[in-house]
Amino acid sequence: MYMNAITPATAAFYTFVDEGIMKGPPETLKEFETEGLTYVDLEWVENHWKMILWKLASIVKAKPDLFHEKWNYREVKRQLQYRQVSIYDGAAK
Repeated sequence: MYMNAITPATAAFYTFVDEGIMKGPPETLKEFETEGLTYVDLEWVENHWKMILWKLASIVKAKPDLFHEKWNYREVKRQLQYRQVSIYDGAAK
């Protein structure tokens, strides 16, 4: 299974196809900006992207039945949004 090949270093180059479009950190940042989530920059998205992919690859490796639920762009974006909101909105309180 190729999940063994996902490390923080390799995850930085991984993209997903979502709605027929290749999406990685730059596309995710553009979506965030469109949605009004503007606290982060590309460097932040790239850093968290690779950590989330590494984590999700480990989860799927341990529980292959979660592949379709966890290994997709929408899950990565959901987790990035959660981190953004919890870090920046939480810090603002």
